[in-house]
Amino acid sequence: MTTKTLHEACKLLNQHFNHVPIVYGSLCLSHYIENHLGIKDIDLLLPIQMIDEQKEALISIFKNHGFDYIETELLTFRKDNVDVEIARLEDWVSLCNFMLDTSTVHLESCTYKVLSIDDLRRLYVFLHQDQRRNSIKRQKDLLKIELIDNYLLQRSK
Repeated sequence: MTTKTLHEACKLLNQHFNHVPIVYGSLCLSHYIENHLGIKDIDLLLPIQMIDEQKEALISIFKNHGFDYIETELLTFRKDNVDVEIARLEDWVSLCNFMLDTSTVHLESCTYKVLSIDDLRRLYVFLHQDQRRNSIKRQKDLLKIELIDNYLLQRSK
């Protein structure tokens, strides 16, 4: 279900907003490693300007295509029990020092980008060190850092 919802969300962003979102978080990690880590949501990055200036249009388009709008800190939509959480790109670039070395994924119906494995590692190091984050999530962040490190080690051989 997660892949189907990802494709639907990206297709809406591609077609209605002429924008290619960046996938990050666990779904992005699954792009690199086999372990799908029980992915429960889809994390997307969009430019602050797009979120601020087109928020109402984003909500309207997503709702018109069967997504529920969930009022949270992030711009969040739900379809088929999968949350699509849209965060502000520039905030995460600043927090994690992303290099934004992305790869583009082209599918039949949509296009999206994925963070580089190095930027993904920067994300999980930041999250793991964030004292406001609950301890269970911080432990999962540590596991993801280990998975990334193992992936990088295997890739370098």
